[in-house]
Amino acid sequence: MNLELIILGSSGAIPVKDRNLPAIGIRYGSEIILFDCGEDIQRRFQQAGLKFNVPLSIFISHMHGDHVIGLPGLLFNFSLKDRDAPVKIYGPPLIFLYLFLHKKILGLFTPYDLEVNEIDLKNSKITRYNGLNSEIKKEEIDIIDNILFENRRYMIKSTMVKHSVLTYAFSFVEKPRFGKFNPERAKELNIPEGYLWKKLHNGEKIKFKGKIIILKKKELLDQKSLGER
Repeated sequence: MNLELIILGSSGAIPVKDRNLPAIGIRYGSEIILFDCGEDIQRRFQQAGLKFNVPLSIFISHMHGDHVIGLPGLLFNFSLKDRDAPVKIYGPPLIFLYLFLHKKILGLFTPYDLEVNEIDLKNSKITRYNGLNSEIKKEEIDIIDNILFENRRYMIKSTMVKHSVLTYAFSFVEKPRFGKFNPERAKELNIPEGYLWKKLHNGEKIKFKGKIIILKKKELLDQKSLGER
């Protein structure tokens, strides 16, 4: 999977001629991951050639204006372009209220699938809202090992950092890719199908019939898949 890091803004507090306010994008396959959303992010999206209708996850580090002011405008822009791809937002407590007030006062319209997640690392909880139509939270989700989001290809982790307000730092962690599993080799070794196969596929050692087994990549993977990413 191709990964491209795009600096959309790197200035602080005040934009300068050649640098916008904070925003860092990752283009990962067909999706975009955005960290912070400084002012004028809509135009920076266009300049970077980022598509406006692909799955998007946005992670807001803290509720200072230079990191979040661009968010409502970007969401407005999506509604004008008939977006139907989902948007997921993760940020500190009050990120939902911030967007909800834009809906009530300015008419922020989000006809696409929008999910807003408020992060509470102190209590290892995420409070999730679906859309901006109701102040009633949908559910609370436990945060395990500081992982905010995870799929089969990558995870987003977070930690608290020192600042004048509650602030989170985020890390993008790509998972190892082991290629296509070769069941015939496992059968030759008389390893029964099930969780042991999964552990071997993940590169872990197993204990089987009193022996510790750890196999090299080439021994358990389809050779045609070894070069795939």
